[in-house]
Amino acid sequence: MNRTRLAIIGLLCAILLVGCVPSLNPFYRESDVKFDERLLGSWKPKEEGKEIWTFERGENKSYRLTAKADAKTSVFSAHLFAVQEKLFIDLQPDPKALDAQTDWSLVSMVPAHLLVRVNDIGNTLKFSMLDFAELLKNKPSALSHQILEGERIVLTASTTELQRFITAHLDTKSDWSEPSEYTKWPSEPRR
Repeated sequence: MNRTRLAIIGLLCAILLVGCVPSLNPFYRESDVKFDERLLGSWKPKEEGKEIWTFERGENKSYRLTAKADAKTSVFSAHLFAVQEKLFIDLQPDPKALDAQTDWSLVSMVPAHLLVRVNDIGNTLKFSMLDFAELLKNKPSALSHQILEGERIVLTASTTELQRFITAHLDTKSDWSEPSEYTKWPSEPRR
């Protein structure tokens, strides 16, 4: 992957703060996918921050997420889905936005999935991350994974195993990052 793409993925991980552990398999099954119009539009951090996340309607029930910060832009395919009536987003770099024609190193990259828990969609978008790294450090046998280049974790578990793991940690607040909060941008007029 070229340096720009690595920087963009690093940017998204920094935005999401913790738990940036990719999975080779999706976190959702097609039957879990939802579509919520309230997610559409642009979102900025409630606290100071330069990034803007823009969700647009994608194919079928998916979204196209464009994450921008400074001069860096990254595009993802996003699927909103439910596990035990809790909402999550599965993010995967959009292969159409990756230019393998001009950067042959992209051919060897696997567009992995990232998990975001949606705590609230309304006037604000609140989300958090499951701290896979810490949980797997404490109990490596809890979920199939590989450790690459030192400490880089890649989840190799099936979708069913991933959902079982998520379900086991749904109600343990300490397993999730503090929620990040974004607001619609530009602000919509109050009625």
